[in-house]
Amino acid sequence: MTLIHNLPTAPTELSTKLSTPVDDSPDPGDFLLRGLPVLVLLSLLLVLLPGTGAAALRVRDDAGRTVTLPRPASRIVSLYVAHTENLVALGAKGQLAGVSAADDSAWAGPARRLPLKPDVEALLALRPDLVVLRPLQLQMQPQLLGQLERFHIPVAVLEPPAWGNLASYLNRLGALTGRTAEARRVGERTVALTDRARRRHQSEPRPGVFLVTTARTLTTCSPGCWADRLLEAAGAENLASDARPLSPGSAVASFGDERLLGLGNRLRLVLVQQGAMNALPASELARDPRLSALEAVRAGRVRDVPEAFVSRPSVLRLPKALALLESLVDGAREGGKAKP
Repeated sequence: MTLIHNLPTAPTELSTKLSTPVDDSPDPGDFLLRGLPVLVLLSLLLVLLPGTGAAALRVRDDAGRTVTLPRPASRIVSLYVAHTENLVALGAKGQLAGVSAADDSAWAGPARRLPLKPDVEALLALRPDLVVLRPLQLQMQPQLLGQLERFHIPVAVLEPPAWGNLASYLNRLGALTGRTAEARRVGERTVALTDRARRRHQSEPRPGVFLVTTARTLTTCSPGCWADRLLEAAGAENLASDARPLSPGSAVASFGDERLLGLGNRLRLVLVQQGAMNALPASELARDPRLSALEAVRAGRVRDVPEAFVSRPSVLRLPKALALLESLVDGAREGGKAKP
C-alpha cells in the first residue's frame, strides 16, 4: 500500500480528508496462474496475513525526497523543537525516542535529550526508525543525511510549518506516525481556534503592534509568518507588514530604529520576544535612547513575550499563545499599559 497524499496547502483546507490509500499489492491469484513454487506462495501468504506484514508508507518531504517506511514509525528522533511539539499534539509522545535538548521535558516525556549537533553514533544508539529534522540541521551538519542513509535510517526533512502549508505538514506527520485521523482533527481545531479569535475582534479597532525578534538590531517577524498571523488573529495590526525577510523564506525581517520611530503614534504596543534569538528584556529596551521618542515606550507599553509562544510554529502552544496575545492587545486597545 502506498500513501502518496495530494495534500492541501492552505489553512482553510485543514478539514480536507487525506487521500485514500492506494493498494498496489500484487494479486496472489496472478502468481498462482504463473505456477510459482509452493514455498514462494507460502511466504507471500504470510506477508498478506494480518499482523505478519504491512505495506510501505511513502511520504514526500521538503527536500523532494520520498521517505519510505515499512510501517508507522515507533522510535522517532526529532531534532527540531517545533516538530517535536507538533508530534506530541498528534498524540505521538510515546513514539519519541530522542529529541532536542531545547525540548520542554513536560511535553517530550522521557525521550533522550540530544545536543544541537548530535553525532551519528548518538543517533544510532537510540535505534530510530525515523529521524525528523528541518533543513537548517543539514546546513549545520552537511554530512548527517548521508551518514544516516548509509545505515538505512529513514529521514524526513521538513520545513517549519507556515500557515499556508500547515495542513500538508500535519498530514505528513500523521502519515509517518500512523496518526492520520489525529492530524486531520488537530488541523481542524487549529483553524477553528484562529477563526473564533478573528471573529471576536472583527468589529474592534486594531491597535498597531511591533514585535521585536532581536532587540539589538531591531529585527521583526516577516509578513505572513507564524508570528504575523498570530498577531492578526489576536486583533492587532502588525505595523511591520512591509518588512523584508533577511533571506528568502526567513521568518525574521530587518526593520531598524529609524523605521520604528517613523511609526509614531500609530504604534500602541511593542512586544519583545524572549528566547534563543533575543535575551534583552523589554525593561532594558524601554530605556534605549533610540526609542525614547515613541509614545508607546513612554507610556510603558513595552512587554516581554516568550519566543516559544509567538515565533515557534507549534500547534501545541497555540491556545495559550493566542490567549496571551489577546490579553496584551486588549490592554493596548484600551489605552492604558498593556496587561501583564
